[in-house]
Amino acid sequence: MDQELNIIRYPAATPHPQNSDVHHYADLALQADVGEADRGSCSIVVNPALSGSTSTAIIGWYEGDECVGGEFPAAASAFCFAEGFDRVIGPMNGDTWHSYRARLIGESPSFFLDVPTPPVVAAQFREAGFRTIESYHSTTHILADTPVTGVAERREGFERDGLRFRPFDTLEPERDLESMHAIASAAFVGSPCYSPISLESFLGLYRPVLPVVDPAFVTLVENRKEEPIAFIFAIPDPGFEAKEQLVVKSVARLPQNGARGLGTFLVEAMHDLGRRSGYRRAINALMHDDNLSAGMVGGGEVIERYGLFGLDRERGG
Repeated sequence: MDQELNIIRYPAATPHPQNSDVHHYADLALQADVGEADRGSCSIVVNPALSGSTSTAIIGWYEGDECVGGEFPAAASAFCFAEGFDRVIGPMNGDTWHSYRARLIGESPSFFLDVPTPPVVAAQFREAGFRTIESYHSTTHILADTPVTGVAERREGFERDGLRFRPFDTLEPERDLESMHAIASAAFVGSPCYSPISLESFLGLYRPVLPVVDPAFVTLVENRKEEPIAFIFAIPDPGFEAKEQLVVKSVARLPQNGARGLGTFLVEAMHDLGRRSGYRRAINALMHDDNLSAGMVGGGEVIERYGLFGLDRERGG
């Protein structure tokens, strides 16, 4: 079957309509026959804040039907190389704050805020010659089977050192989201494929989630000056029965905050709170395989793995 790659280019530095922090370079669609539905579609974007951004193209908002195989990502990467890019990465909707990566296993039910991209996409990228450049995983923890001890004593120790733990403020949520943005922006510098995110874009990601946030499961930590230095963000999974599953989505602390072991404590304390609140299990979500957070709470079972893929010009021709 003859296939045609339809291309729409955009003027330089045009913001992408779904992520204004990145530049919308082109939209691609793979069409089998005139009048037929696209067999694949994606956006090619450039992230000006990403290291090596001038030579790196990002494949985002990727969709490819199951029959397309590696044909579409191969065509997309060939287009990028012909445009002068030296490297292509994906799937990534512009940055690591928005949806990125593909699921590799796909046997467990997705949890709230899980990566939506199915394993077939990972297979398509690999078939096109892409290699895994970053690896991630999520774990599940049966809370009754993994009790955490000494939480109250350790919390008291942090409090004696001048730290204050408080729940998320639902009356002024954007003030706390602004604090979380500042902490995360500093904490994740140096993470793979990191780029900063504007406050407005960050708020745009979290505002839709606010209706299902339980403030008891979002903790902010402040120092003696009442300055936020860390947070943990967990959320009851609305896709499951009540108190079936708690998703621990993010934990971050300012570098050089002086509170040794605070990140580990926040995760363990959240598991303990979930158990005492009657939750059956907790999901530690979307951890990089090399991150210290991956080992913060032991006893978990890996339920999903994820990959981010890349192809260099010398590898792809």
